[in-house]
Amino acid sequence: TGKKRSALSGEAWLTVLISPSSKNRIIQRIRKNQVSPWGREILLATAIDEKVLEIGSGTGEISLFLARSGRQVTILDISQENLDFVQDCAKEIPVTVTAVNGDATFRLPFGDHEFDCVWNSGLLEHYPAETRQSMLKEFARVSKNKVIILVPNASCMAYMIGKELLENSGKWQYGYELPIQSLRDDFEAAGIHIEREYSVGFKHA
Repeated sequence: TGKKRSALSGEAWLTVLISPSSKNRIIQRIRKNQVSPWGREILLATAIDEKVLEIGSGTGEISLFLARSGRQVTILDISQENLDFVQDCAKEIPVTVTAVNGDATFRLPFGDHEFDCVWNSGLLEHYPAETRQSMLKEFARVSKNKVIILVPNASCMAYMIGKELLENSGKWQYGYELPIQSLRDDFEAAGIHIEREYSVGFKHA
């Protein structure tokens, strides 16, 4: 198996996620209404004019798509450079996205039930269970309706094999990442009612 890894810093994530050509690619995909399968799930789970918060936005591609689709979008990320990147994309599309610098593992700088939907993709798998549960409680505090979490699926053999091959060859870029088979225990420990849990994006994996 690969070497034990630690979570990446905000600066390290910036290097992984953003390349000189990524801005144009993201803008073109959004203008052509091209969205990932998991992005489509967030779109279908929200409605026009709803207040939607993405925590750990990275490049913000899905949030930019949501803003273009009429949602009132706020993003939170630990990297100011990531937030600046998203804002630059937003200006060119053009859409409005509110960007907030913050650490998702601490109390969020928002009021109780401030958003209709709080979501993230590719975030919780970088933390141990105790931290995930603490984060989920805080996500639920600022949401008045729903919390949606997307993580790599430990039951997906394509993903698991690919991850191991990259780790063993020293090409894995994403630091500590623990694929998760189910978040049911974490949601229950956080006191959140589970509406449903399912898999998306198999072809991408």
